[in-house]
Amino acid sequence: MFLGTLAIMFGIADADVITVDDDDPSADFSSIQEAVDAAVSGDRIEVGPGVYVANWKGAQPVVSVSGKSLDIVAISNNPANTVISGENERRCVEWEFAFGGTLEGFTFDSGATNTNGGAVYLDYVGVTIEDCVFQNCSAGNSGGAIYSLSDTVFPPIARDCRFVSNDAVRNGGAIFALGGYDLYDCVFEENTAIDYGGGIYFDENPPMGAVLFSVITNCDFRDCAAMYGGGVYGVEATLWVTDSRFDDCIAGDSFAKTGWGGGIALGLGELQMSGGRFLRCEGGQSSGGLDADQSLAVCSGVSFTECTGWVTGGGVYAFGAASRLDLEDCSFDSNVAANDGGAAISCESSVASLDLLRCTFDDNLGLDDGF
Repeated sequence: MFLGTLAIMFGIADADVITVDDDDPSADFSSIQEAVDAAVSGDRIEVGPGVYVANWKGAQPVVSVSGKSLDIVAISNNPANTVISGENERRCVEWEFAFGGTLEGFTFDSGATNTNGGAVYLDYVGVTIEDCVFQNCSAGNSGGAIYSLSDTVFPPIARDCRFVSNDAVRNGGAIFALGGYDLYDCVFEENTAIDYGGGIYFDENPPMGAVLFSVITNCDFRDCAAMYGGGVYGVEATLWVTDSRFDDCIAGDSFAKTGWGGGIALGLGELQMSGGRFLRCEGGQSSGGLDADQSLAVCSGVSFTECTGWVTGGGVYAFGAASRLDLEDCSFDSNVAANDGGAAISCESSVASLDLLRCTFDDNLGLDDGF
């Protein structure tokens, strides 16, 4: 009896399958929103191929979900076949106040907002987004593709997703995560933010006060750009990064000598990075690969290759009180500090510490002293 009561409370008893198809009259509904309105927590919504848009004017999202944990799944095996388009006028999906849920197999295209979350806005929802594509989405503030607010120990998850050509006026060209966000096997390409985090912006002290961490595993960041943290920026964040690659990411402006952390930039945070690489990343001022500002960065088996700090710190730059670099089995090859020292590594502050174990240095070029 008790287990049955719990099943009813959490909406998992007698779950229904609801079908959606915009051109098949045998489906239950022709729009995703109609199916969401009819569903209860625990239901599965199966969506047929097509391009789904709003049939109304104004900024209301194409799909709005509130207080329901649903599995919304495109039944085609190719995300290109099932598109939710914001038509550059609205968000694709807005989801709030749910224990969990799934978005799977969609392309989110041309989502737009003048605030946060161009494609998907998540408000205290531990949703898993899987096998989806986010393209050409934009936010007037933060989170060009996704804006997520979470303070639970079960953060949202993105798995096997691609984020291409998304942008934010402020922070998080692809994703803005206030609270934890875990990513597995994702690709970020040509995402931009004017301020922080061309690919992702992490801030892990949300309003409710939970202190969380985020996981990035086997992800690729290519040609992403921002003033600070071309690939990833984390403030008061703990990031566990494994076997991930940062290629051709840029922070700042090399002409104005501004910006730092072409691959990753941290402020008052912690990075635990194992495997992976920084390749041809640039910092307009410093830290072409990795920047640690009053932060702890522990790297094992990471390569820094052909990265440039246009003033100092071609590979890694640490500054500020209590910054610490622990580098083990890392390689530094052909990095450049264009106007100062520290072609591979630069520690700016006298209170910053550096520990090296079995690291190699080859063909790094600095115009002053240091590594």
